[in-house]
Amino acid sequence: MIVTLQNPLVDNLEKTYLSQSYNYAVTSVEVRSNLQFSANQRILLGQPGLAYSEVVTTGTVSADGTTIAIGATLYPHEADTPVYLLQFDQAKFYRSTTGANGTYTLLPNNPVNLDFTSEDLQTTYNDLTSVAGYYYEITVYNSITTVESAFSDPIPAISGWNRNQVGYIIEAAYAELSDANEQNFTRDEVIGYMNEVNDDLVMNVVKPYNFLYKRQAFGRVGGANTLAWPTDSNGNNLMWKFDRMDYNYVNNSTTPTTNTTSTVPVVALDYFRNRWVTNTSNPAVPSGVTIGLGAGGSLVLGKTYYYVVTATYSAGGESNQSAEVSATTQTGDQTIVLTWTGVTQPSGYNIYRGLSSGAETLLTNVSASTLSFTDNGTKSPGTQAPPAPISTQDDVVQEMALDESQQTFNYYPASQTSSNAVWYLYYWTFLTPITSEGNVIQTPTPKIYKHYINFKYYLKKAVTEPNYLQIAAKHETYYLRELMRYKGQDRRDVGSPRSFHNAGWVSKSYNRYV
Repeated sequence: MIVTLQNPLVDNLEKTYLSQSYNYAVTSVEVRSNLQFSANQRILLGQPGLAYSEVVTTGTVSADGTTIAIGATLYPHEADTPVYLLQFDQAKFYRSTTGANGTYTLLPNNPVNLDFTSEDLQTTYNDLTSVAGYYYEITVYNSITTVESAFSDPIPAISGWNRNQVGYIIEAAYAELSDANEQNFTRDEVIGYMNEVNDDLVMNVVKPYNFLYKRQAFGRVGGANTLAWPTDSNGNNLMWKFDRMDYNYVNNSTTPTTNTTSTVPVVALDYFRNRWVTNTSNPAVPSGVTIGLGAGGSLVLGKTYYYVVTATYSAGGESNQSAEVSATTQTGDQTIVLTWTGVTQPSGYNIYRGLSSGAETLLTNVSASTLSFTDNGTKSPGTQAPPAPISTQDDVVQEMALDESQQTFNYYPASQTSSNAVWYLYYWTFLTPITSEGNVIQTPTPKIYKHYINFKYYLKKAVTEPNYLQIAAKHETYYLRELMRYKGQDRRDVGSPRSFHNAGWVSKSYNRYV
């Protein structure tokens, strides 16, 4: 595969001109001014794209203001030939064999000298081992200062850009305009024009659009009770408008297997508790219960006491009991001290005590912030036994809270399952700014971009050639017509914000390209 680099522009580089004509093999030249030049710089003699243009290295720069020592030239140069002070004189071609986001390594025989004699102002590298699935990135490089630019966008091997990528649209636009050498405007300008289209869509077309409607799956992690909003590769929020949250639970213990999907109401509260009083969820159980003897107290000497701990919740539920622990009082040590590891957001903890294993009844309740209890015999147990063990693990979540300040969905109690429970978030994403040729076009068709690019192209040409104004106006009309096709149409939230599927609503596909 031939990987192509569009050479850096020289328009804004420091420039002077030869004061006289020179034959080849000269090692010193007179220029109009050498004030911005110094030794050990790479300079271009000649205009890019001409056969006799060449790059040489500067030597001593004379104090007379006009003389520059240089490496021996290969070609003759006429008076008034431009002399450019180059920022970069080489290119480096890198390749990834593990996808666009894989590790890029420098290809053999690199760096490559920039081809300033190329008529199409390009430098190429031919990778004879290229196969589909490889990706390339390119930098430009200064061989003397060793300064290297940032990497280009990933370039896919063999197949080129996909039809819905920015690079494909730009290539198609240049081909349609017969401007393969990009003489009228640069690719960066084109990307800027495409973002102007995005701005027009945001300002003039009613949001949200069907083609920005997304579904994203989240595996539910055991013990967790927070889901972060969807983000892009830079960590920026993707969700412009929330639709709904579906919860899919698969119960493999039933025959046949139960697979249930339900829509979970999401409330705009900073905090909430799940309503699981029917024991459709299995709340977290206190763990790590330890027991020890303490001095004093009035517990019966030589008696063995048994304890379990449960977590309580403000919604009215109570967890399964912890592992049972026991201790026998001794002379002088008739106090028993319990400690345990807490759970997330309980309202408190119940401590149960019994005189035989499995016969515990409620002794007392402590606050949610208390993770220990000292039993010195002053309290007497009642008749309430710990709740019967919860055998179901349906793990159904009935409510969620949307925490906009933290950009999270919060649910409670924490999940008891992981791989067999999945969240499905439905939302409208932002119209993402276009930053590179590798970006994917989010609109239904790139036609709207191409019309606008054509309009800007001919409008720019009309500055020097007014006869192009009529052609520019024609493409502007096409662009505005295409824009209007989406204004007030293609809406999914007609009526109330929750009326997403009206009667007779039909799903449409917008995978159309030109």
